[in-house]
Amino acid sequence: NATNVSIRGLGPDFNGYLLNGREQTSTGDSRAVDLSVYPAELIGGATVYKTGDAGLMTAGLAGTIDNHLVDPLAYGHMIIAGTAERTKNGVGIKTAAGAAVPEGKGNRYSLSYIDQFADRRLGIALGFVHSEGDSNSLDRGGSWGNAPPIFDTTGTQVANGTGLPSINVPFAGGLSFEGDKKTDKRDGGALILDFKPNDSFTSELDYYYAKIKTGTKKQFVKRASNGGDITNATVVGGVVESGTFTMSPYSLIDHNENLFQNDTIQSAGWKNSLDFNDTWLAAEWGHPSDNLGGI
Repeated sequence: NATNVSIRGLGPDFNGYLLNGREQTSTGDSRAVDLSVYPAELIGGATVYKTGDAGLMTAGLAGTIDNHLVDPLAYGHMIIAGTAERTKNGVGIKTAAGAAVPEGKGNRYSLSYIDQFADRRLGIALGFVHSEGDSNSLDRGGSWGNAPPIFDTTGTQVANGTGLPSINVPFAGGLSFEGDKKTDKRDGGALILDFKPNDSFTSELDYYYAKIKTGTKKQFVKRASNGGDITNATVVGGVVESGTFTMSPYSLIDHNENLFQNDTIQSAGWKNSLDFNDTWLAAEWGHPSDNLGGI
């Protein structure tokens, strides 16, 4: 999933991230905010500032990205919308050996309600999004080499000795095989209340909530291959094409590792705007925001 944006060639850490004009916290180990935690179904638009602006509460060095939640008074009637999706990923991907990689799958659904009351002076918007899925990375096989003494079929040492050519032999050090499985589960919700008694004054109260749980399960096996010399070797052009060596005993490593992240984001704001005329605007924000999770 796309998660970050670079502006003017600088990395995501140099950006400022806002939601309805207020600063947002990061869920990772850097200043860059993961934009994938804001579901598209709850976002009405975004403004990207590539230069400073006096109307911003906070700004980034490279630029500032301000996501806007849905504005219920921007619609002329009641709207109820729902979606349900089934996703698959990794279709047709094969390992280096040609074996098919198990496909990942997932579900995503959302429900939104937007309405206006009191002769369109009061608007309300509610939205909820849930998504979950898993994916499988390519199974990876590998090896590490070393330069053991190499003897030909007559018992004569032909490489990796004093005054002899040095040959690094693939697989002579060991073999490894790894497969990863990733899971991703997210819930997002938003509530927006918009009060506009006249064309000059607007008061908006909003609350945003997100819950993100991701995990990666890594499994791999490693086995040291060679514990000594390579004998009966056939060397052609500096490459060992065949030979005999003894497997090292008690050198099998079976490794399982689980990496997970569990974050909760809550952001609430109350914005009041008053247009004095076509030139002057007064605005006031209240904006608590926090990240209640961790890795």
